Amino acid sequence: MSHEVTDVFRGHVEYSEEFKDRLADARMMGSKEQVRDEIRAIQSELGNLKAIERGVLVDLFLSYRDAEAFEDMIALYEKFPSELRHAMITRQQYGFALNRNGDWRKALRVLEKVIADFGESAETYGLLGRVYKDRYKASDEGDPARTGYLEKAIAAYTKGFEAEPMDYYPGVNAITLLALKAEPESRAEIDRLLPLVMFAVLRQGGAESSDYWTLATVLELALVGGDRNLTNKVLPRMLATDVKGWMFQTTLDNLGLILKQQTNSDYKNFMQKCMDEIGKKLP
Repeated sequence: MSHEVTDVFRGHVEYSEEFKDRLADARMMGSKEQVRDEIRAIQSELGNLKAIERGVLVDLFLSYRDAEAFEDMIALYEKFPSELRHAMITRQQYGFALNRNGDWRKALRVLEKVIADFGESAETYGLLGRVYKDRYKASDEGDPARTGYLEKAIAAYTKGFEAEPMDYYPGVNAITLLALKAEPESRAEIDRLLPLVMFAVLRQGGAESSDYWTLATVLELALVGGDRNLTNKVLPRMLATDVKGWMFQTTLDNLGLILKQQTNSDYKNFMQKCMDEIGKKLP
C-alpha cells in the first residue's frame, strides 16, 4: 500500500537496533522542533555519511519526513552515496520533500523521471497527483491554470490506481477530486471507480480494519457515495484509533473538498456533523 511503503521498507532494512531505538525515541518527543533537533543531533554524530550503513541513512531520511523537516530531507538526500540517491524509494521521497518545501516544479521533474526509469506505480503517481492537488488548492479561483492542475491531479491518481488496483490510496484521491467537478462525466467516472476502490479497501479489512488510513478511506468513499449507514459504522472506529493529529487533519481536508460540492442541505449538515466530530481529535 502506498501509505505503508516507506514504513515497511524501514522495518525490513537491517542495521543497529540501538540506532533504530534512538530514532524511534526521537520521533516520539513532544514538539516537532524537539524531534527535528534530536534527529539533527543524531545525524551530527554519524560523521562521514558515505561510510554509514544504508539502513541508517534511510531511517534518518524518513525520520526527517515524519518530523516534516523537509529542508533536512533534501540536504540529506544530496549527501547520499550515489547508489542510494538512485534508488526508487529515496527518489520518490525526495520528490515528496521538494514539493512540501515549495519547489514543486523540480518535484515534478524528479517524479516523472522515476516513472521513466522504474515504470508506473501507485506510489509515484500518488506523489505526482499530490503535487498537482497542492497546486490546485494553492491557486486562486480566477487562475486559468487552476482547472488544469485539478485535471492533472485526477489523471495522475487514476493512473496510479489503474497501475496497481489493489492500492486504494490513489483511487480514493481520484474520487475525492472528481467530486469537485459538477459535471455528468465526472459523476460517471466516480460511479466507475467507486466500487473498484471499495473492493480494494475491503481487501484490507474495510470498516473492520484497525488501520487509520483504511478506515478513513472507507469514510470518504461512504460520504461520496451517500451511504449514511456505512458512515455511521466506520466513523467511531476511525475516531478510536490512536494516531497523530495531522492524520485527522488530512481526512478533514479531504472531506472539506467533498463538502464544497454538496447541494443537498440535509446531507451537507450530516457531513458537517461528521467533520465536527473529527475536529475534536485535533490538538
